[in-house]
Amino acid sequence: MLKLSKLMDYSLLLIIALRPDEEKMNHDDLMAYKYSTENCRYKNRVFTSANGKYIYCLGIIDYLQEFNLSKFLENKYKSLLYGRQIKNVSAVDPVIYSERMVNYLTEKL
Repeated sequence: MLKLSKLMDYSLLLIIALRPDEEKMNHDDLMAYKYSTENCRYKNRVFTSANGKYIYCLGIIDYLQEFNLSKFLENKYKSLLYGRQIKNVSAVDPVIYSERMVNYLTEKL
């Protein structure tokens, strides 16, 4: 989606939290917790670990800049400075940016 929208300069945010022990929660806290997890508008970005002990929250953060003429010119200038390392700077084509993100996540996760 970001690649198709020609957006770049973003990062993945991953939050890992211990899932609360529902058996040890008082009634009010338990009801608030269940309401927040069942009615959360970001429910498709929150996952529970296979063993049920952790909650993972995913999100895209940062600027979400459009790869426009200014970014294109920045890329060309930096290619003169960095040569083959140009793929490591943020001002790259959204296709390269998204491939770099996917490759990084594939290697690290």
